Amino acid sequence: MTSRTLLAALLIGATPVYADNFSIPDFYDNSAYSLTRVDQAGDNTITKFEYNTATQTFEPVFYRVDLKQTEFGEGSLSQEFQIPILQGNVNIKFNYDDASTGNYEHIYKDITKDLGIVTNADIPEDREIIKIGGVVEIESDIVENAIFQNNTITGGSRVSGENSTDLAVSVSFKGGALYNDKNLNKINADFIGNANEAKKLSGIYVGVTSNGGAIYNDTNGSIGEINGNFINNTTIDSGDAIYNAGTINNINGIFYNNGSSNNGEIGDISAIFLNNASLANSGTIESVQSTFIGSSYAGLRNHSDGRIVNINSDFIGNDTGISNNGYIGTITGNFVGQDTGISTGSGTTIEKIKANFIGSQDYGIYNGYSGGTNIGSIESNFVDNGVAIYSDKAEAPGGYVNIDNISSNFINNANAIYNTNITNISQISNSLFVGNSGGGAIINSAINGHRYSTIDKIINSKFYNNSSVAGGAIYNTSNIGEIANSSFYNNYAQSENGTAKGGAIYSTSDIHITAEDGGQSIFSGNYTESNGVQTPNAIYLDATPEQKIEDVIAYIDTQSVVTQDITTKAIPTLILDASTNGVIQFDDTIDGAQGTTETITTTADLNVAEWSQEVYGSTVEEFVESVKTIKPYWYDEDMTDNEILAEAYDRQILVSTNERVETKNEITTGYSLNITGDDTGKVILNNDVTAHTYDTDGNETGTAPVNISLEKTNLYLGARDDVFNGNNLNLKSGFMSMVNDS
Repeated sequence: MTSRTLLAALLIGATPVYADNFSIPDFYDNSAYSLTRVDQAGDNTITKFEYNTATQTFEPVFYRVDLKQTEFGEGSLSQEFQIPILQGNVNIKFNYDDASTGNYEHIYKDITKDLGIVTNADIPEDREIIKIGGVVEIESDIVENAIFQNNTITGGSRVSGENSTDLAVSVSFKGGALYNDKNLNKINADFIGNANEAKKLSGIYVGVTSNGGAIYNDTNGSIGEINGNFINNTTIDSGDAIYNAGTINNINGIFYNNGSSNNGEIGDISAIFLNNASLANSGTIESVQSTFIGSSYAGLRNHSDGRIVNINSDFIGNDTGISNNGYIGTITGNFVGQDTGISTGSGTTIEKIKANFIGSQDYGIYNGYSGGTNIGSIESNFVDNGVAIYSDKAEAPGGYVNIDNISSNFINNANAIYNTNITNISQISNSLFVGNSGGGAIINSAINGHRYSTIDKIINSKFYNNSSVAGGAIYNTSNIGEIANSSFYNNYAQSENGTAKGGAIYSTSDIHITAEDGGQSIFSGNYTESNGVQTPNAIYLDATPEQKIEDVIAYIDTQSVVTQDITTKAIPTLILDASTNGVIQFDDTIDGAQGTTETITTTADLNVAEWSQEVYGSTVEEFVESVKTIKPYWYDEDMTDNEILAEAYDRQILVSTNERVETKNEITTGYSLNITGDDTGKVILNNDVTAHTYDTDGNETGTAPVNISLEKTNLYLGARDDVFNGNNLNLKSGFMSMVNDS
């Protein structure tokens, strides 16, 4: 150990800091399913963890996930379908009555209404044609104890507009079984197999829409409440069951293999959507308190104009639970066995997500795709998902992808948080990461050496037993502002055929670890395993990808030019910052690579390019005087002669000949470790601080010195007296306690 300034060294050991206890909180309201503890993993099981206080380790425990309800509805008839959940299959049964089995007072069945074929002769002055469906004329404000079954609207359009803008035409076919543009108090009815089959037959520059297979509620229509079963209704475009352009206060019932579309206003939807039934919204919905099971696309689709204030629902076995391209206030509920739980698109907002995400094959939450998306807070449980939270702007231009705060529990996911490609997470706080393997707990990455992503702060969080090839808990090739009062236990990086790096953290950019306000940041039991060999390791700081700057002018005059080609592999800095009674403790090694700067210096003769000699002269001296006289657009009268030469060389008006390599210089450096804080903070290092060198094949060849500085805080080398051996230590201020000072 070398030292330029030694302020204090005492022959005492450091006070040990012990691992604080863990607990994994219970799930939020899990009314959709039950958890039964079983002896081993299998179909329909998830893995949770329990903390063993005796061994201070997490131990896996297995639970079978059972849906609390797999049979819905009442009646003499039934339909069944199967959904995949957690590597197993679950049968869902739906019971109902039709006109032949139910006790209905009003039966409207097998009625066909032909809306005719519209042609150019039907085009009005406003160029909008509306054809009204509905097989029954509603004469009162209540539809009670009725069934609408196998009713059909037919017709079509052979209209053509004259161009795509001013003289275009729109044709609308509205409503299959029931059409409303008045005030209805209540609809208590079942709708089975009704269809709006009117469609475009021919024509150009014409928009033809056929909406509402069972019910079409028009812009002037108002319905107090709808209660009933909607089964296998169809339309050409939107709203197989219900298309709403007006106002509906409440919708209750079961939707089987048909969906609803809202372009107006709905108060509350308390329904069950089964087997490819879905809800699409381009209007306003105050509350969705529903169950969505077995949709091959998205159970709930909120389009760009859509606004939903509150969703408190269960999403089970859908391709996607919620697809959001608009505004959603709060999402609560359960997402079980989706491909993706929640997906967001361009220009979307979700204020808050507080839910359970279990067994999503691809993503719990997919945030981004293109710019302009924001999620306020995520306070959720993520268990056994592929990637729990994936945030990615993709390659689309414009906008941002942002999450304000994540305070969640991540248990046994393939990867907990994947933040990449110009995305930002403002804060990860009070979160627990346990047993996330494959991609570890957090991946924060840049794309192609740019398109950086940012995590501003990680605070009051714990990482236990997470694993990956590099960075068992955190893999960072972009920007993380600060990791505060957060601890890392038993995380590991593992490689069977190469070198694993970063038991807890792998980073190619600066890492700032803090402990403040009496908090702790502890690294203990973390390790790497390469080819079966385990090595204690907390953090690995790696060099950035090679960056090359060519033809940098070092010197230029009228006779010659000296240029440099500079190739750098920069190495990051680790900052340990303990203040206001905070404690940072490393029981594992801090390791890293070396940074390199290679400079190749070339000297060459300077000449005027042949193509410019007719204007500026044949010699460099003539060139300088000609520039001052001609005053080209790039010239400034304040420029010196050397500045004129450098500018002209960059513009290839002057060229180099007879190049000669004069020197080739390479500088290697280890990373920097800056220890700072205030006089109440403690930094405890109980293992080695090292840096390694590697050949071009990635094989370790030796060590490089680490540049270590101590300023303002208290450093304890309690367990080892040679922690800093072979490194450069600069004690600027503060206090250092060590076994001895050799």
